[in-house]
Amino acid sequence: MGNEKNLVDYRLYIKEFIINIEMNFPVDTWRRNDIYFWPFLRRKIYFSLIRKFSDNQLNGLEKTISKKKSSLSIPQKIKGKFNVLSRVLSFISFWVNLSKRDYVFLSAPHFKETFDGKSFDRLFDPLIKDKDLEDKSIYLVLNSESKKKRSNTLELEILKQYQTFELISKRFRSKTYHFDDLEFQNFNDFQEILKKEFKADYEGLDINSFIEKRSLSLNTQISFFKILFKRIKPDKVLSLCYYYSNLYEAAIAAANKLGIQTIELQHGSIVSEHMCYAEWNKIPSSGFSTLPRTFWCWDSFTYEIMNKWTSESNFHDALIFGHPWISFWNNRDLYSSEENYVLYTLQPEPEYKIEQLFPIGLVNYMKSKSIKWIIRMHPRQKVSKVSFENYLVQQGVSNFILNTVADSPLPISMSGCTLHITQSSGCVHEAVLFNKKTVLLNKIGQNYFKSMIESGSAFYFNPNNLNFSEKMDSIIDMSKELSRKNLSQSKSLEKMIKMLKS
Repeated sequence: MGNEKNLVDYRLYIKEFIINIEMNFPVDTWRRNDIYFWPFLRRKIYFSLIRKFSDNQLNGLEKTISKKKSSLSIPQKIKGKFNVLSRVLSFISFWVNLSKRDYVFLSAPHFKETFDGKSFDRLFDPLIKDKDLEDKSIYLVLNSESKKKRSNTLELEILKQYQTFELISKRFRSKTYHFDDLEFQNFNDFQEILKKEFKADYEGLDINSFIEKRSLSLNTQISFFKILFKRIKPDKVLSLCYYYSNLYEAAIAAANKLGIQTIELQHGSIVSEHMCYAEWNKIPSSGFSTLPRTFWCWDSFTYEIMNKWTSESNFHDALIFGHPWISFWNNRDLYSSEENYVLYTLQPEPEYKIEQLFPIGLVNYMKSKSIKWIIRMHPRQKVSKVSFENYLVQQGVSNFILNTVADSPLPISMSGCTLHITQSSGCVHEAVLFNKKTVLLNKIGQNYFKSMIESGSAFYFNPNNLNFSEKMDSIIDMSKELSRKNLSQSKSLEKMIKMLKS
């Protein structure tokens, strides 16, 4: 398979490239010390190819613990000794104060909202808010993620505690593993394929070194979480993004090895090109321990993608549980007071510049109509709110309100809109659950959400086509006739909590 330059969507190429590797190499056998390499190798290749095809470096979710060496002055060394003592005391206190909790939650800062003046995880806290779960739950976070108090649920910072554990473990580690000469079946041929694809960039991948370092750190991290979970004794470990941190991946692996149920709750759009979730073709009979065992899907569209491969696995499975954040707002009967507006959900850089988010055809349509537009920025938007506002005003657009995530929760904005528009955002899933039609403006969206287009839940309109304005008028008129009372297809929170407790 050659390296094609002019692709409608380079992620289709990446998907085919990775599937080709799985079909031609025994990736489900590459392991040492009960650690399968393929899940984190696959992810490294996936994100590396995305970076290769993007103009700028992606603001990826994978986090690494960086260690910088520097020369220290004598006062700094003395201060360092006191810091070590402080860390050790903190470490001892951390372990002594651990107690039994039924549910462990692994989340990330960008899933936070502000609700009732407190930090609120929009996908987990709706499940926890019931008093029966608050005392039985615990959040494990890398660092303190918010100055605002998080309701009544216990939160523990684990990064510093793990770093102390790692420091102690190195003192007693008697055996190291070297992966300089990997001799797994066809592994050399696999590396030749990567060399052809990445060319000059291949040396930067440093595959053997990557496997060695990740395997060693993963073993230590798994040991840390095994001890942690034996103290907490959870029934379930739930994550929102298992690869957000190497530590989260290790927590999933440790729980799987201890027989604790692991659940990944869908946090955004999952399409067949998302190679952290979709199209796994070779899985060992015992499953990949670094992947969650159960995948909690919002809707049937995601379930079909996940079930395509989990149904072939004896270990992994997928279930439709619904969307907690949407159900939470439906239970409160709080909906948008605005009416007759179009909701446009944006996507962040580097793949979408301002000019791409607002092509001339869309700008002209916005200027020619009196209907109000509510434009919602992405949680990871790099461009400032002021920059967006200035750009639109310069283009002659005035009938809009620009919202950040903090300005209005997505369910509130989605509940009152006449129509939802996006380039290719996963918010199309929320629109389906609110019985709202979506117009996709980018060919990528047309590729990603084919099943939604086929079902009539979404449409693809090219804003550069001459009939774009006519199509938009037609879909807006049709959308106005939909009943606003038929709000959500998501399961009730009560049913979700029952499933969580089962």
